[in-house]
Amino acid sequence: GVDVMTGFPGETPEAFEHTFRLLEELPVSHLHVFPYSRRAGTPAATFPDQVPAEISKERAARLRALGQEKRGAFMERCVGRTLQVVVERRGADTLCRGLSENYLPVLFPAEHVRERELLPVVIKGRHDDALEGVLEERRKTGGEKEEMA
Repeated sequence: GVDVMTGFPGETPEAFEHTFRLLEELPVSHLHVFPYSRRAGTPAATFPDQVPAEISKERAARLRALGQEKRGAFMERCVGRTLQVVVERRGADTLCRGLSENYLPVLFPAEHVRERELLPVVIKGRHDDALEGVLEERRKTGGEKEEMA
């Protein structure tokens, strides 16, 4: 991912557009965007060419929307892959929520799992801002399938 500040003193419309186009092209999974805010006592507070706060916020909103697109595309590329997932919590209905090795939220049904357990999960799809998957199956030596637990 990339951290991006908008509206730093001296940021012209052309400079912002250049940054936007660059970020569009970069293969990043997410953007952390925040607008510059003038703080008394800091050197930047006295810099010329202060960008109005409303313009800085407008630019940040554009970049956040781009960040959402990039995150969605990254999540879609995970479908069909097996990810290592740390179980964060288990619901009463056996639906577990975990965090993947690439920091994406993953929902999957499972029984007999413990919080903080690391499990291989096959990603089947995406729902809102989370991936959905199932536990990867492993074969026993006798040829029977066994669900990892």
